[in-house]
Order: sequence, then C-alpha cells, then structure tokens
Amino acid sequence: MAAFTAAALSLVNVGFSAWLNSRGHLEQWRRDVERPIVAQIITLSGDALNAWRDASLAKQEWITSVHADLDRQHEDTGARDRAAEQWAVGSGAYDKLRFEIAQLDLVAGRPLRDTAGALLRPHESMRHYIRPAGAASDWFEQVTVLNNKIVALQGDLVVKTRADLGLDRGVAGHRVRSLLPHARRNVTCGRRS
Repeated sequence: MAAFTAAALSLVNVGFSAWLNSRGHLEQWRRDVERPIVAQIITLSGDALNAWRDASLAKQEWITSVHADLDRQHEDTGARDRAAEQWAVGSGAYDKLRFEIAQLDLVAGRPLRDTAGALLRPHESMRHYIRPAGAASDWFEQVTVLNNKIVALQGDLVVKTRADLGLDRGVAGHRVRSLLPHARRNVTCGRRS
C-alpha cells in the first residue's frame, strides 16, 4: 500500500510539474509576443498623431485663407491639399493601429486590452474632426483636447504593459513608499538616519 501511495504521489507530482512548466512556457510566449505589439501600437499612435497635427495646421491655414477672401480669389489650395494628404497618412496609421490593437486583444490581460481600446477611441474622433470635409466649428479645440488625451493614454499603455508583463513586481511598493512624506524623510543611501 505504501508503494502504491508513493507511486500515485510521484505521478501527481510529475503531472503537476508538467502543467506548471507548460504554463510557464505559455506566459513567456505571451510576454514575447506582447512587447513588439505594444511597441508598434505606441509607434503607430505617434505617427497618426504627428500626421493629424500637420493636417490640422494645414486645414487651419486653408480655412483662414477661405475666410479672409469670401470670393475665394486667394484660397490656399496648397494648404487644403496638404491637409488632405496628411489626413490620409494619419488614416493609414490609424488602420494599422486598429490591426495591432486587435492582435493585442488576443494575448493581453484585461487592463491592458481596455487601455489599448481607450487609446483607439480618441484616434477615431481625431480622424473625424480633421477629415477634409469636416465642418465642425470647434474642431481645432477638439483636436487639441484629443491630442492631450492620446498622449496621456500612450503613457497609461506603457504602465499597463509593464504591469501585464510583471516588470513592476516588487518595485511598486518601493515607489509608493518613496512618494509618502514620512518615507522620504532622513533617507541617506537607502538607510534612515
């Protein structure tokens, strides 16, 4: 009976070890796949933002030229064409961004997926406001707000990625303690005096 019990426990131990090992490989694969996707998302988001910034400035120049001369004798068609071209460049980056976020949805944890989705939404709005045929009167103010929101969400995406990959384990407590006034007091080279 003791031999049977020992064999059964050994079999359970081998099965459990194999399960843990396969789980570890799965987590490593997920981390290896997630990193380049997030890097691509941040890059594409920045590319779209830069193109749309250029498009909004060109659109503003074009609108100013139209309002300056209602007969359109001195309309800045070059600015209009630059705005349309940069809008197309930003839209191309946006389409690629959507694909990368869809890939991330397949491998990332819920908080990271939610943050990536939140990053996509202001890009959709930005694309709408800057489109060449857009007629919103407050579009430039909206673009400024969306720009700031996108930049903040890019930072949030980095933070959530580090948490999802487990890169901030054991460090978060130290960071929180260093922010507290009583923890910073009289600290010299890691020791309290």
